[in-house]
Amino acid sequence: MDRTHVHVRPRPGGLLFRSFTHHDFHFNHADETKLYIGNISFDTEEGTLRELFEDYAPVVDLYVPLDQNTGRPRGFAFVTLEPENAQRAIQEVDGWEVDGRMLRVNEAQPKGGRSEGGFNTQNQGYASTNEW
Repeated sequence: MDRTHVHVRPRPGGLLFRSFTHHDFHFNHADETKLYIGNISFDTEEGTLRELFEDYAPVVDLYVPLDQNTGRPRGFAFVTLEPENAQRAIQEVDGWEVDGRMLRVNEAQPKGGRSEGGFNTQNQGYASTNEW
C-alpha cells in the first residue's frame, strides 16, 4: 500500500509528519463534510478559522496548506464538519470578510473530478468548486 507523508501542524508547536494512504482521504462520509475555504489572507491564523467554523459545528479537521519554500499559508484551507451544519456554514460564511479578504466557502470536490486529474497530497486530494 502506497503511503504519502504530509506536513501537518499540530496544536501548539511545529511541523510533524503523518502518514496517509489514498484510502485515508475520505470524501463526504455520512458523518462529515469537507469544505474548501478560499481567498484567505496570508495573515489569517489557523485559530481564527477554527473559531469561525466552530460557531457552526465541532471542527473534525482543519488543514491549512503551507508553502514549502516560505512556510507561510498558501491562501486556502479545508475544514471538515458534520454535514447538517456544513451547509449552514457554507451559506453564512461564504462572502464574510476576514483579515481584509472576502472568504469563498463551498463543498470541496475530489481532485479526480477536475480536468487535471490525479491525487494531490498538498491539499489532501480535494479541490474547490469555485470557478473564478
